[in-house]
Amino acid sequence: MNRRVTTLDVEALSAQYGRIRVVRDFSEQLVAGEVLAVLGPNGAGKSSLLGAIAGVVAGSGRVTVNGCEVGDLPAYRRVRAGLALVPEVRGNLFPTLTIRQNLSVPRVGADGSGSREERIDLVLTLFPRLNQMLDRTCSALSGGEQQMVAIGMALMADPVALMLDEPSQGLAPAVLLDVSAAVRRLAETGLSIMVTEQNHAFAADMADRYLVLNGGATTGRGTAADLSDREALAAAYLGEGA
Repeated sequence: MNRRVTTLDVEALSAQYGRIRVVRDFSEQLVAGEVLAVLGPNGAGKSSLLGAIAGVVAGSGRVTVNGCEVGDLPAYRRVRAGLALVPEVRGNLFPTLTIRQNLSVPRVGADGSGSREERIDLVLTLFPRLNQMLDRTCSALSGGEQQMVAIGMALMADPVALMLDEPSQGLAPAVLLDVSAAVRRLAETGLSIMVTEQNHAFAADMADRYLVLNGGATTGRGTAADLSDREALAAAYLGEGA
């Protein structure tokens, strides 16, 4: 896939809970095969941003997926358009079902077509440690294994843009390596990926570039290489001119 093709275009997006606006006028584009890390402290609006893009948090603004405007569509229709979200709390897992059963729940392919077995094979290729535990219930899995299954469920829909909310939270260092490697492999297939994170080293391992969200607004941005520059990163957190 041509890396110059814009797969996700977000324009002047705001998100709110009741009268409280938590994301303000966010605009960003992702091209095919690109990984964008959205950094920021707790309460910065990162999860709300992804929720508004996915349609599970009330918001306003324009969201376009593969040239199709989805901002007025409910969440399930945004999934069909090619947009997938893995929430921070792994809220899309069914704990009493096995890994195999969880992977069989989502609609296969954004248009409902495609082979379920082919999609499961992709998930197992990305996360080979799941191969030997397909019939284990998800409640018996470690946090890292649950994260792998959650990402796998999102991939069953064959999305063009994938959003991961704080995927490193509570994971062991060895599992972080597995997840970051999987993200890079997915990007190489042309998938666009937006990841919210507080772990800067983890973000640097997989992202092409980053932006900082603070107080619901973008306060800075840079390349993954800039994440090792503490002064540049501090300025991004504090805002331009800090």
